[in-house]
Amino acid sequence: MKKDKNKIEDIEDKEVEKKEIKVKKSNKTRNIIIILVVIFSLYFLLPSITILGTVFFDIFDNTKYIESNNSIIVDNGEIILKDIKGYYDTNTKEYIVYGYIDNVNKNYTIDIEYNVYDSNNFVIGTAYTSIDMKKGESYKFKAIYYEADASEVVNYKIKDINLY
Repeated sequence: MKKDKNKIEDIEDKEVEKKEIKVKKSNKTRNIIIILVVIFSLYFLLPSITILGTVFFDIFDNTKYIESNNSIIVDNGEIILKDIKGYYDTNTKEYIVYGYIDNVNKNYTIDIEYNVYDSNNFVIGTAYTSIDMKKGESYKFKAIYYEADASEVVNYKIKDINLY
């Protein structure tokens, strides 16, 4: 009798172990599925979120500018960028777009970006600067492109201006 009882207990123990293994496998499978769903969701939703973020911030970035004859008039004359020129500095190995800024009305931080172009008129990078300005002050600015191919730059064009 005891042998039969022990056999029954052994069989029951083995069945419990099998059930535990099945539960562990199903949990593992469920976790893998959850991970895959999250990855695919991020893969497909992230571009949409990025586009919405860009649109959202563009709504609040109402900096408007007009470019003419080496000058840029920003926000109806609030800020004027003038005498804008560019050159390759052989000492520093940088392409520099520079000019002057007149700040007419209030304190700003200004970010200025220029696309820089090679001889085939391809954009090869961006020259950038950021300046904290006080009302009524004039500034000299330098937007710098410092990548290895800076010596190939032959032209520049305003890409973006943001005021904060």
